[in-house]
Amino acid sequence: MNMRCWMGLLALAPFLLTGAPLVERDFSAAVREGELPAGVARIELAGGGACLELGAKAPGFDLATVPVEPETKYRLTLRARVLDDFTVEQNDRAHIEAVMRRGRWESGYLVRFDDPAASDGRKPSGGGGFFLTREWHDYVHVFRVPAGVRQATIRLEPRKHVTQVARLAIEADEEGGTINNNPDFRYGELNYCGWQPQRDGRLYRLPDGSCVFRSGYGGSSPAFPLQAGRNYRMSGRGEGGHLNISYSDENGRPIASRFLLRPTPAGETVELVPPEGTVAGRVTLYGVLLREFTVRPVK
Repeated sequence: MNMRCWMGLLALAPFLLTGAPLVERDFSAAVREGELPAGVARIELAGGGACLELGAKAPGFDLATVPVEPETKYRLTLRARVLDDFTVEQNDRAHIEAVMRRGRWESGYLVRFDDPAASDGRKPSGGGGFFLTREWHDYVHVFRVPAGVRQATIRLEPRKHVTQVARLAIEADEEGGTINNNPDFRYGELNYCGWQPQRDGRLYRLPDGSCVFRSGYGGSSPAFPLQAGRNYRMSGRGEGGHLNISYSDENGRPIASRFLLRPTPAGETVELVPPEGTVAGRVTLYGVLLREFTVRPVK
């Protein structure tokens, strides 16, 4: 089935610079027969409203294809749940095992970019996440659109788990002007936005409601854009080991890496200028309990 024919179901709202969502949909509208592929159905909920349900045998499903602006940061929210026993409510190890597997076995979602410059027809990835709760939960993913890309597709991957999605929203969000994504883990312990721990590392929610990132030895941040020769201010707040930064070129090849900082509870800040050829950076963390990491241009 051509999912672009199904886009009318999403009632795509025009993007407004005032912060109105680019897309917002709760699936309450009825679906005409034949508009959803085999294994996907609209389900009425007992408490009111409706959702889309992907059966255990359903293949990957393109939920929405939307227009986006190049070099802009967006926040995707999916209210979802999994009708399965391997969830955080039923299994104490579900979270840590899902993180260690990078969510490859869990029901989840991906952001894919339609890049007109990709001669091989492949869709570059904007990352994604997993669904790991039996109760409804707002799963959040922040992604930055590459230069030249003006369309993104949100794809669901149930991976043999019955999955329900009740709401979809996409909106521009600069996260307080930070270049990097999810700088203070504000979206909760199940929403990594590209941060990857090692060994038994993961996100943890503290009693005050904030979250910290336990990196393990060799955990990493998502990549963030940098410009060679420009001055940046990078700050880290936490405790434990240290952070290194690595630079890469337009083809993803490494250019150089260096020690960055040792985070403290009060915060440590470094200013630096990326070397020639740099288009992106990434930090690697060694034994760090990180509360916040921000990258900002120095004006």
